Amino acid sequence: MLGTFFAAATIGDVGTGGGDGAGDGVGDAGGDTDGDADADSDAGDEGSSSEEDASSETGAGDELSDDGTGDSDPDAPVNLGDGRQVPGKIKKLFELAKKTGTEKEVKQLYFSNQRLNKAIPGGVNAAIQLARDVEKMGGIEGVREISDELGGYHADSQLFESGDARWTETGFKESPEVAIKHTVHSLNYMQEHHPENFDHIVAKYIVADLGNLPHSIYAVLKGQKDNPEAQKLAKELADYFNSRREKADKAPEKTDSAKDKELTARETKAKEAEMKGREAQARAEIKPALQNSIGSSIRAEGKARGLDLVKLSKEYPAEYFDMVSKIHAEVNRLASADERFLRNYVADLTKGDVARAAKRANQKHNDVIGDAVRTCFAKSGLFRGKKAGTGNKGNAGAGNKSNANATPQGFTRVSEQKFKAELRKLVDYDRSPAKDRMDGRYTLKDGRKIEVVY
Repeated sequence: MLGTFFAAATIGDVGTGGGDGAGDGVGDAGGDTDGDADADSDAGDEGSSSEEDASSETGAGDELSDDGTGDSDPDAPVNLGDGRQVPGKIKKLFELAKKTGTEKEVKQLYFSNQRLNKAIPGGVNAAIQLARDVEKMGGIEGVREISDELGGYHADSQLFESGDARWTETGFKESPEVAIKHTVHSLNYMQEHHPENFDHIVAKYIVADLGNLPHSIYAVLKGQKDNPEAQKLAKELADYFNSRREKADKAPEKTDSAKDKELTARETKAKEAEMKGREAQARAEIKPALQNSIGSSIRAEGKARGLDLVKLSKEYPAEYFDMVSKIHAEVNRLASADERFLRNYVADLTKGDVARAAKRANQKHNDVIGDAVRTCFAKSGLFRGKKAGTGNKGNAGAGNKSNANATPQGFTRVSEQKFKAELRKLVDYDRSPAKDRMDGRYTLKDGRKIEVVY
């Protein structure tokens, strides 16, 4: 279960690899990171479709706006300066409202609607329908009464399922005539379908009742040694008593009937379905926070490396998409490596505390996202920037001139300008895997191999 969960989403997907969970956030105990974590390293080889996915799925434009206003995408989150974030288009709406003197009212309306949508998915229409449904159930008081009744039924069900004697006691107190009828029905059913249990239970009462039989009867019969009939009756009496006592003392072995097995299978299936529902709910809560955190970390790392990520993501969308997918996968890998976290995450879901599970996953993601982003940038040629390695500096003084970034044999270096103007349209993406493209290396349709110098 954990493997499936994280595979679908970086822990957003019980828990467990790359798809909806982690992309979404820790899961199917590890989701898939919106499908990014498990996305094939060659994603986007074909060009157009991957480029479209790169901007929509990872929010290339949203995450990388230079001025923080989300110009490249009107839905990109921007900071209002008071700790709150809103889409760029909403911020512009606030600015227009400020000019007309209605900024306060517009903000109240927007944030009130946001709180409503969070409390009641579906917003105003859903709230109206909820009010109608509550009214049909007798209003607030009616709902409270239903809640109280459900609580009573739940408590009664727990007593019944645990075999607590109080369940029977309550039945006899509330309606003794009905309880007696059910007892008779139970004994008749037990005799037909569970004879071993029936004989064991009834034997206990028989033995207890025979204890009231005067022992002198057996003694008198046994004492008539010259009377064969009396001896026979004494033996039959002893055999009957001993057989009843043996049944009463020896409880039958518990066996699972076909119906019991079927019931167990249904219960197991129901629990699995319930767990999947909790995992999906957790992924939905984890995903936005994970994407925002990864976007912020990407922007910060790009700035530190002196990169124009907005420009690069537009000019090389497939490569950018591939790097973001790798970041999601790395976040998922680092989080999934923490067995204690996974154990606690699944325990939260098992108990039904989805909010706590989501919070735990978000905290874990925040702990590892920085390392994941730095690792993926460092391994990239296109996005390595000024922090790129320059060879083995430790051995430079010893005359070791090896360069970690040396061009592989068979590749010819070309300028970025020449690549954009002449060679990019000649790239054979089937023979240029994503791991090479991330380092600026391509195989052309005529067989030539080039390395772009950025």
